[in-house]
Amino acid sequence: MKTLKIIAFVIVVFCITACEKTNVAPQIPKGLMGTWHYNWELVQQDPNYSYFEKIPDLVNEYCFTFNSNGEFVERKNAGWCGTPPVAYRDYTGTWKLQNDSILKIDVGYWGGMEHRVWKIIQVTDSTLTIELVSSELDGALGG
Repeated sequence: MKTLKIIAFVIVVFCITACEKTNVAPQIPKGLMGTWHYNWELVQQDPNYSYFEKIPDLVNEYCFTFNSNGEFVERKNAGWCGTPPVAYRDYTGTWKLQNDSILKIDVGYWGGMEHRVWKIIQVTDSTLTIELVSSELDGALGG
């Protein structure tokens, strides 16, 4: 009888530990780190996605950088007006990979904070294709 209780206890312990969830951090896609510049030509061909090309440094147009420490730097309009000449400013925020293809980005804009979710469609060493899943503004334009 004592042996049966021990066996039952071992089975219960095994079942509990075998079902334990382990949190494995998602793998950062190879090539994601770095600075990305908007590719207007490809977007005109397929407006369902946003296309970016890797560049060495931020330029005086819309672009952004993924840093390995979770920092996100986005160069975009410094104010609400988009009529040329456009003044650009760097806004610092954070990025986090939620799973192997979903990015959560929190970054400032001229009127407050923006909370974005992007789906990575494809990333290589030189190109990035994303789909905007959601975007929410806090501040001047948001709730």
